[in-house]
Amino acid sequence: MTPAYLRSQTDGVLLSVKLQPRASADEIGEPLGHELRIKVTAPPVDHAANEALLSLLTEHLGCSRGQVELVRGHTSRHKLIKLLAPSCTGARRCAFNAWPSNRCLVNSARCSPRKYPSFTRVH
Repeated sequence: MTPAYLRSQTDGVLLSVKLQPRASADEIGEPLGHELRIKVTAPPVDHAANEALLSLLTEHLGCSRGQVELVRGHTSRHKLIKLLAPSCTGARRCAFNAWPSNRCLVNSARCSPRKYPSFTRVH
């Protein structure tokens, strides 16, 4: 079963995010309703928080910056991000296994653990 914050499309995956700028650390957290909670240390000034969010996702997913696109929510905390195919659609084959919980965001199954020391889990 696909989580509510992920929607598959023919050319990629849409990810719904609730962003918290000016946090104490960059963190990818737990789902919050129909959105995934993500915190970044950057302030919401001159698109710094948006860039920090996209950088966090590209580093975490192993995609290039050109494959992660902010579709909606440029000035809002509620954002819609498109992960473009083919490299970033590891979401379809469980590339979200790098999330701190070691749980696949696509089907909630256990995935092989990876170590990303800069990411901590939000409780």
